[in-house]
Amino acid sequence: MPPQSAPNSTATKAPKNRPPASSSPRSWLQTPKPVRILFSHFPLRTLPANPLPERTLPASSRKKHTLYSYTSADCNDADARLVPSFNPTCLKWQTYMLMRHVDFDVRASSNHASPSGALPFVITATEHQDERHKMPREKPSEKPAPAGSEARTPLPITASKLQSWIHEQSSPPGPLSTSEKTRREAYISLIEHRIRPAWLHTLYLTRNLNTFIAPLYIHTTTTSTPVRLALLRNLRTAARAEIIKVYPIFATNSAAATETIYAGAESALEALSALLESEPELQSSGSGSGSDESESESESERGRGGGGGGEWFFNANEPGLLDASVFAYTFLLVDEKGMGAGQWAGGEQEGRLKRMVRGRQGLARHVERVSALVYG
Repeated sequence: MPPQSAPNSTATKAPKNRPPASSSPRSWLQTPKPVRILFSHFPLRTLPANPLPERTLPASSRKKHTLYSYTSADCNDADARLVPSFNPTCLKWQTYMLMRHVDFDVRASSNHASPSGALPFVITATEHQDERHKMPREKPSEKPAPAGSEARTPLPITASKLQSWIHEQSSPPGPLSTSEKTRREAYISLIEHRIRPAWLHTLYLTRNLNTFIAPLYIHTTTTSTPVRLALLRNLRTAARAEIIKVYPIFATNSAAATETIYAGAESALEALSALLESEPELQSSGSGSGSDESESESESERGRGGGGGGEWFFNANEPGLLDASVFAYTFLLVDEKGMGAGQWAGGEQEGRLKRMVRGRQGLARHVERVSALVYG
């Protein structure tokens, strides 16, 4: 009987160098060790904002404040700031900056570029900006940025902060009494809530949308007909919504609602014309504190100082914010040079607001004075 073969010892014995079986399988999602080592050398750190690209500002503008606005001017022209904007809000602040002798340049822009979502805004001038652009980029380090380094970055000034910023850049206007400050804000509110709705209706809800708005706001951005039609429809819808905020009755699409809008604009223009041509009201010396009395006396002297006589609002010696606010609308309605490629459509409804302004000689002369003083 043949002997049985001996059992294979190598088949029955476990290898000596094999590691013990793991109790749980290794995850395929585990980060490889070389990758973990690599990322451990890059700690989480917030780096300072990159400077604006050199191409965003022309060489002549790097040491000047830049007003980003709706404009038809050639931005490479040294006198671009003397070309009035075709947008009332932009024209208001452009005019006021020129009134206060702020040195700035103008750049064409759109609402999408604004930090607040609306034009205008200002990028302030920065010192040593040229040298900063030429400096090589430094490697990120764990050391904190030196104090004051963020001051080199140009700061955007939106429309809500422009008035105080303009006063910081130039000599502030003459002091106003408390009552005049209140009246000025009331008249500016009158412009926004009575004249602006009529302006929106005239430009966006009549044939002026195609002859005035489209060439200035739409045709410069796209050549696609479907896109142009869509953008015009959006502008029309947005203008209608803005009017309804002030006049909820306009949601009814009735003729009476439209008449209400233009009646409000006419009463506001009449009030501004009367204010422009009226004599300054002298406050009673017996009212208020001693400081109020001195302010009243200074306002009285300012009114009689040779620059009054109905030239500027509140009989001031120089134009102020209210003058710029009124001019922003009346100029575009009286002087068609501010339109650029836009043209008024012929028609009764399209020219109704224009006739309201041109029929008031005080406002028409005010437009001529501001235009001659600021835009030459």
